[in-house]
Amino acid sequence: MTVHHAGDVLGRRYQLAELLVDAGAGAAWLAHDKVLGRSISIHEVPETDVRAEKMRNAARAAALANDPRLLRVLDFDVEAGTLYVVSEWGAGLTLNHAVAHGPLDHERAARMAEHISRAISHAHSAGVTHGRLAPENVLVDEAGEVRIIGTAIEAALLGLPRSTVAQDTADVVGLLYAALTGKWAGRSESSLPTAPRGPDGRFLRVRQVRAGVPPVLDEAVARVAKPGGSLSDLQATLATWLGVHVEAHAGDVTTDTALDLTPIRDTGRHAAPPAATAPEPRIVRRDDPMPSAIAPAPDAPSSLPGSRWMQIALAAAMVLFLVVGVFFAFQLGHDKSGSGAAGPGPQMSFGATDFDPLGNLQENPDQVKYAVDGYPSTSWTTMTYLQQLGPKGDKLGVGLVLDLHQSSNVTSVELTLVGDGSAGSIYVLPDQPALAASTVGTGNPITMAGVAPAASGPWGTHPTITLPAGTKGRYVVVWFTALPKVGGSYRGAIAEVDVTGTPAP
Repeated sequence: MTVHHAGDVLGRRYQLAELLVDAGAGAAWLAHDKVLGRSISIHEVPETDVRAEKMRNAARAAALANDPRLLRVLDFDVEAGTLYVVSEWGAGLTLNHAVAHGPLDHERAARMAEHISRAISHAHSAGVTHGRLAPENVLVDEAGEVRIIGTAIEAALLGLPRSTVAQDTADVVGLLYAALTGKWAGRSESSLPTAPRGPDGRFLRVRQVRAGVPPVLDEAVARVAKPGGSLSDLQATLATWLGVHVEAHAGDVTTDTALDLTPIRDTGRHAAPPAATAPEPRIVRRDDPMPSAIAPAPDAPSSLPGSRWMQIALAAAMVLFLVVGVFFAFQLGHDKSGSGAAGPGPQMSFGATDFDPLGNLQENPDQVKYAVDGYPSTSWTTMTYLQQLGPKGDKLGVGLVLDLHQSSNVTSVELTLVGDGSAGSIYVLPDQPALAASTVGTGNPITMAGVAPAASGPWGTHPTITLPAGTKGRYVVVWFTALPKVGGSYRGAIAEVDVTGTPAP
């Protein structure tokens, strides 16, 4: 088998972009279909590997599972001793990321589990089992639609034993448990924290892990998780509860079937973020005026001529005052004390962009807004890597680029990170760093500019990184060189980033 690298082309059309799973002599890749101009996934193993026949059979079987919520198998072939399977690529947020900072609300969790259960039931009716239905293989796209990754294929790639309907059923129940608690109680492996167990060794019930879960959902999880539990039972229970729940809350919840995966915050310390408008592609600006939180009042009769127009004018003035106030609050910020010689300074305004010059040039761009939204309970996360960053890892680094809009004297960068074990460097540049991997050299994203990092070292979880006096530039690069370990893989997250300094004269 030929050892493949990013940039290699299979079948004269499928260009490998980024390694997603390293499975010994096999691998899974994000790739690009040069003919149709779309992203795809590719699973590959040596043709002589014992897994090859399983992969072949899995590809044929998965093609029979005709449900739009299952990412389809598009093609498979053999080339230069490698068997590869081509599947649809789904964009969006995986469930393990969606619950990383808090479980979903009850209705969203139930609706998601109902979608998953029906999709897997359709696969079972075609004689197909998934085999590894972990949170990492459940995707919710920007429209809120559930998509399931790797039906039959991923289990074959990993050399797992033949799956059963009972295993898939247990995993579907585990997915509902995870959506409601943020803990994993399924049979397949996941990077989510394992659900707690009682003295008898069994997983605690949902209501023992998270207070306030409706009894019908708690009971459904407990009942279907038992031997002989069925997905049809789960679907009926969820459909009935959702119908009653939505009808009872018709005045204050939407009945749209699209899923909003905003995590809830049980601590109550942070209000839920305001609904975000669609950001510009690949960039989110911290200094954009925030939308008004004041809803227009309904028209009311008045006996005074012109009073309605006065009310409208007054309301418009109040909205304008609020927007301008919020804008200046973001512009002026608040003082942050540095940890070294550099003193406090005003918080800078900036735009933020994901930065992945060593991979496929994208690193969860749809999440960048969460690093600059003012809510520490939300975050931008890196992709999940099987190896630590570094010369022997999947790549040397990844991060964010902050555009200060003008040349500035930068005194410090403050980060709020998720998880222990992060390390990295801060670069301050006069020009925007190149995104093309071919110009990056050894992995230092600015080697070609001959600029050394302004600061480097371990970061902890809430570092204030003081920069040397005279540090000046327009672009600040927050560059991870090590990520926290999450289960058996590595993933970093920035919940908030702030920059202090002043515009350069």
